[in-house]
Amino acid sequence: MLVVKLDHAGQEKVRYKAVRIPTTETNCSAVRAEWQTPTITTETTTFATGDYLHEYFYTDRWYNVFALYSGETGALKGWYCNITRPTQCTSAEIRWTDLELDVWVDMDGDVVLLDEEAFEAIDLTTEEHAHCLQAVETIKDLSASGALPR
Repeated sequence: MLVVKLDHAGQEKVRYKAVRIPTTETNCSAVRAEWQTPTITTETTTFATGDYLHEYFYTDRWYNVFALYSGETGALKGWYCNITRPTQCTSAEIRWTDLELDVWVDMDGDVVLLDEEAFEAIDLTTEEHAHCLQAVETIKDLSASGALPR
């Protein structure tokens, strides 16, 4: 399966191969992907070469959820959630549009909002902006209830 990430204007930013995994989520495609690029450290976590992600893409939600696992130990590090337009899925491809705003949820359930300035700089309609902010609240609620996918 191919995963294609687009920027807010619809331009392709990255594409990578992933393996479909089962999910009980509705209107969702789930894949397992390995972090193959060099290690990067963000303000909330490290994505190390060899780490893997269980990625959940929704056709009816304004976010996706990436459960990040250590490639060395298999331990769940936390959840990186991208605020997106609803995902387009076919049997061969997942296409999602990144709207810059991200949410990190650590193993203690602490939530950190990321890239707010980049989000505010992109051109969205009032309705799209509202959907994005509601998606952040939904992720916070899922975190508080322990319902983020693994």
